[in-house]
Formats: sequence, structure tokens, C-alpha cells
Amino acid sequence: MIKEDAKVKLEEAIKSHRAGEHAHAESLCRQILDRDSDCLDAVILLNKILIAQNNTQGRVSLLLKAVTDNPESASHLFLLGNLYRQQRKFNLAADAYRKADKILPSEPKILAYLGICLHGLNCFNEAHEVLSQATLLDDGNETAWFFLGLSLEELRENDKAIESYKKAIKTNPYCNDSGYYYSAHVNLGHLFGQKGDHNQAIYNYKKAINAKASGIEACINLSLSYNQLSRLEEAVFYACKAIALQPDNKNAHKTLLFVARITGDSSKIISSCQYSIRVNPCNSIAYKILGSALYQKGALSLSTKAFELYCKYEPLIKVIKLSPNRSCQFKPTLCIADDLELPRGTHLIPSYSSGVQPKIKHLIYAHIPKTGGVNFANPICNCINTWYADNQVSKFWDLLNGIYSCNELKFISSYLVDNPPEASAVNKILRSNSEQKIDFTFLRSHKVSHKEIYSSFKDHFGFLPFRLAVYRDPISRLKSHFNHQWRLGTDIETMMESVRSRAVDLDNLIYRSCFSDFDRDLNNGLYNHPEIDALIKLGDFSNLHKIQSAILSSFLLPNIITTNRLNHTKELEALNSELLNDLVNECIQRGHIKHDLSQQVQSLVVDTIPKGLINESSTANAQIHPITYLYKVTDKFFNFSGQMLPTEFLKTAEGIDYMHRFFNDTI
Repeated sequence: MIKEDAKVKLEEAIKSHRAGEHAHAESLCRQILDRDSDCLDAVILLNKILIAQNNTQGRVSLLLKAVTDNPESASHLFLLGNLYRQQRKFNLAADAYRKADKILPSEPKILAYLGICLHGLNCFNEAHEVLSQATLLDDGNETAWFFLGLSLEELRENDKAIESYKKAIKTNPYCNDSGYYYSAHVNLGHLFGQKGDHNQAIYNYKKAINAKASGIEACINLSLSYNQLSRLEEAVFYACKAIALQPDNKNAHKTLLFVARITGDSSKIISSCQYSIRVNPCNSIAYKILGSALYQKGALSLSTKAFELYCKYEPLIKVIKLSPNRSCQFKPTLCIADDLELPRGTHLIPSYSSGVQPKIKHLIYAHIPKTGGVNFANPICNCINTWYADNQVSKFWDLLNGIYSCNELKFISSYLVDNPPEASAVNKILRSNSEQKIDFTFLRSHKVSHKEIYSSFKDHFGFLPFRLAVYRDPISRLKSHFNHQWRLGTDIETMMESVRSRAVDLDNLIYRSCFSDFDRDLNNGLYNHPEIDALIKLGDFSNLHKIQSAILSSFLLPNIITTNRLNHTKELEALNSELLNDLVNECIQRGHIKHDLSQQVQSLVVDTIPKGLINESSTANAQIHPITYLYKVTDKFFNFSGQMLPTEFLKTAEGIDYMHRFFNDTI
């Protein structure tokens, strides 16, 4: 019961606060609490004043003292939980909410916020249980319904998540500029997009934009949804709108350039790139796509200039500063490969942190399309970029004791180098660079000569990268190519025209990639000196898995867990067998695989890994990296999802459950 004199002072403090006399209001609140520490209203008002002052430490002191003085007050504990939750200290917040729940059980607001904290701690099953209880007690609790939807998404209960988001919207259908209305519609759009219902996705993204005109996430996703329906003008429009909202948003620029490329219209691609560059002159990916489009238009000098600017803003030689905590006494539990229980349809690519001495340091991978390149190279490239270029390594120092002995790494890792102007720009960078020490190299040439790049390593860096390519039966490769084109929406006539015009994907590409022979008519004779060191038969992929493992180990990268097939055309998605055979036979008649079957190529094919490429010592009890990268391709355009997690966590029941949920929709 608040005392009379305290009540008078509290009323005066409230009036002062409303009048903007915050210092006087604060003084009055402190006077009240000095005498009556259990005065909740004074604590609430003083907390508001400290929030306005951005005085976080003052709030912590206030609420900790209030809870100490009133240990049986659920309200004081609730306020302390709110403070910790806002600071994202979810463990402390959850502890406060649990104590409040014991004092005042079945209070929906306490349960809702406890559920938020459990979600933030990745305890999705427990969050689901607590939030479900909150919604049963209060069907109109918007917060509980929204976070229940989030937890259900994590548990891959997407249909139930949709119903939860709809409930969140229903509880507050007119409050469009606050609450969870906007986010619920964005999440509904995402879930309907996953189900393939892109019209419903568009409906929800538009609802979100109507609620929040500055909602860039909704604009980006709306653009991608229109792209899925091949409504490309609208896709480009909303991508441009997203850039206008946030000119420095990388995802907005990437979306515009992605949907522009899908149009296949060089003019549209060029204008989109130019717009993106005008808004953000340092946008490296725009220069790369612009260079490719200009090359397709035959503007070779402009294309080369665009690629040189790409290399300027996306340095080919990357430097990552390492700050390992060498004084850290923590040692993670050691794991071996057999410790992990993998979901069906996935496999582990182990990175050995001890017990194995890998040999690969520098690799040029001549990527021949439809020979397993997406399975082989994409996981490695994206792991390098996520771990080093995006600096995920810095988040796990406590688990990396003994992994790194240096303070920095210098390395080369590229996306596909897939046309002559880009190869020329890369070669120019290599020849003009003064760096002499490169710790590792992972460079990918794609339908373009790598001969000059290889020579630059020898002349300017003093080492020769190992040149690797993968062989697949040429007829099987052609079939896979046409099936993939069909899956992307290419019509039969367009594919037949590519056969007639001798498109680079079809015209003896295995020979051309192995001999770096792309720029001439092969009827004038073949080269006899190969530009690769090994042409390994695709087979069951077991040899390539060993090479992948050696690369990860040598580059000090995390392990990778990924699906067995990253770019596979399912039977129902494949081209009619008769039409497929017609296309393949036309290729054969026109000589498109004549040189792929030549003695020059066939003599290079090997079934085993060349000696010296990997260390053949036993890995049975070798320790694997303390971090593991979960990787999956999410659509036919090779977009991907990845997650770095402690390997030790993946051995637990919760970690195994997390892996199953991560890979559930791709296997």
C-alpha cells in the first residue's frame, strides 16, 4: 500500500514528467524509493525517465536494487526481465521471467516474453511449449502468436507457423505502423514462397508494404516473388524501389542485378547495372555483371574495364587479420568424423585439424559445367567467403585454440571467372600485384582459358597451382546440360538454336577446358599440351570428397555438411526422353563431342587421385575442425543457405535435431 506522502510526491512526479521536467520527476522518484522501496509505480516512472536518458547502467542499478528489496514481486522481476531482453541477454532475462512466473503463474505477458527469450536462445521446442501456453491463456496476445510462428518455422512446422502469423495479424489488424503486422506479413510471404504459392507471397508482401512504405525487406522479397512468376518488369521495379529506400543495401543491389540477369535482355542488364553503380559506385558485383553483359554485346574493351573495376572493389587477393586468443585456456572437446550422426541424404566433408598433413595449397579448378562442379566447388568457395571474407572466424576464437599460429592470412578465392575480359582483368591484377606470399589459392575458371593466369602465378609468385578438372562421359554431360536448361525454363527451340550456333557449353567443352583452347575453330587441329594436371573421373564422387577434405584441412576451414546432390534434375522435372535424345543426337552429328572423345582427352582421364595431391595417411582417429558449416542449395539458381556451428553442438540431441530441420526441405 503506497503511503500518503509518497502518493502526493508520485502525483507531482507524474505531472513533472508530463511537463518535460524530467530532472525534477527523477528527484521525486528517488526520494520516494529511498523511503518506500516497494513503490512499484515510482520504479516504473523512474525506469521510463532513465530510458529517455539512454541511461542503461542506471536502469540496471535501479531494477537490481528493486528486485533485491522486493524478491517476491513478480512485477519487479518482469521489469528486470524486460531490461535484459532488450539488451539481448536472453539467459538473464529468461531467469527473471521464470522467477516471475513462479510467483505469478499463468500470466500470458510473462510467458510471452519468456518464450521470446527461449527463441533467442535457440531453445525452439521449449519456446513452442511456453508460447502455446500463452496463446491458450490469451487468444489476443499478438506477441505470443508472432513468436510462436517464428518457433514453429524453426521446427519446420510451416503450416502451423502460417496459422500463427495469421492469428498475430488478426489480433491487431488495423495497427499497421506498430506491433508485428508488417513482420507477420513478410514471414507469411516467405512461407508461401517456400510452398510455391507465389501469388499468396506477393499478396502478403504488398500488405506489408502498405503497412510500412519503408519496408525494404518486403520490397526485395516482392521482387524475387515476381521473378519466380517470370513477371520480370515488376521484379525489376520493386528491386529498384528497394535501392531507392536504402541506397547502400547490398541485398537490394544484388536482387536488382539477379532479376535483371534472368531477363536475358543485355540492354536491361546493362541499364540495371548502371543504375546500381550510380547509386553505389563501389558496388563490386554490379561491375562484374556489367562486364559479362558488355561481353555478350561484343563491347570487349568496356567489358574489360568493368572487370578491372570489379577487381578494384572486390580485391582478388584478400587479407584477413587473425586475433586468436592465445591466452585462452578453454579447450573444446575433441571430435572425430565418426562422432557425428548425419541426417539422411547428407555427407560430411571433414577438415582435419590434427593428425593429417594436407598437401594442397594452391588450386586452379577448371570448372566444366555438368561434371559435378556445383557439388565440388560451391561449398568450398562459400565456406571460404563466409569463414574468412565475412569474418565468421572472429566469432569462434574460444573454440579455435591451436588452429591458427599466424596473425593474418593472404589468400585468393574467386567466384567463376567465365569470360576472356574477366580472365584478362584477373591476370592483370596478378601481374601488377606486389604481394609475394599467398597462403592459399582457390581459383575457378569456367568456359575460359586459365593458361595465362597459371603463368602469372609462376612468374610473379614463384609457385604453380595444381590444375584440376573433372571428367564425365560426354553424352551424360550433354543430357544433364539440357535437363538443367529445361528446368530453368529454356524452351526447345532456344536449346536447338544453341546446338546450331555451337554454344560454348556444347562445343567440345571438355577438350577446350583441358587444353585452354577456346578461341579458335578446332577443325584446324588440336593442341597436344594439356593445361591441367589431373582430369579425374566423376564416378561416385568419393575421390572428389577426399580432395575437398584436403582443401578444407589445408586452408584451415571448418568441416562442411551438405546434401549429397546440390544440382540434380529430378525425374519429374526432366525433359521428355525423345526430345532429349533428339538434342543429343544433333550435337553428335555436328561434332560437338568429337574432340571430347579424342585420344588427347581420354589419355588424361584417371580413376584415382594423383600422387602428391593429398596425404594418404589414415584419418580414422584424426581430430576434425571444432566448427562445422552446414550448407545447402535452396533453388535452381544456386542460391544457398549456410550456418556455422560448433561441431561439439552437432553431437548433442539438440544439434542433431537442428541439422534435421536445416536439411529437411532439401533431402
